[in-house]
Amino acid sequence: MKQSAVEWLSQELYEKFEMKGDGALFNDLLNQAKEMEKQQQDEFAIGFAEWINFNFKLAFSNKAFKELLEIYKKEKGL
Repeated sequence: MKQSAVEWLSQELYEKFEMKGDGALFNDLLNQAKEMEKQQQDEFAIGFAEWINFNFKLAFSNKAFKELLEIYKKEKGL
């Protein structure tokens, strides 16, 4: 799987600024940023699915799109 923007930035910061010492705060911030990134991706995907449903008058409910998104994410390991 390709690297996310948050993962890339954390690697660059770690390498370029040689972050050493107590990495607990860095790791906490990194995990929080990854969770925020994941939530934004989910919101975007759900919003897109709802837009398709509305604009193309598909027979699926929003719940069905959300369930399909979860299945897709599970298959892709997201």
